[in-house]
Amino acid sequence: MSLLSAPLLPVAAEASIVPTIQHLTQALERLRQEELRRFSKRLSPEQTNSLDELTTALVQRVVQGLAQQLGAARQRGNSTPLLHVLTGLFDLQDAPANAA
Repeated sequence: MSLLSAPLLPVAAEASIVPTIQHLTQALERLRQEELRRFSKRLSPEQTNSLDELTTALVQRVVQGLAQQLGAARQRGNSTPLLHVLTGLFDLQDAPANAA
């Protein structure tokens, strides 16, 4: 990293909060759907619907909690480390912005 780019890293990281949350939501939703498909083979339609509702709510709560933590970190001026952790942990660097 050059000296000229060092001051811009936090600004760039701050600007990437919304895309990071979007990518995280997409990654968790893909994972949720894969696991739901896998388990639904052993469940009745009613059980599958219940599991779908449960896992959707769970993903939403996880993403909401992480978004709140990122917002609080942004207000403190230190969201960059958390963004790096989320990006690495969930392999978000190559996630498409508009993937379904």
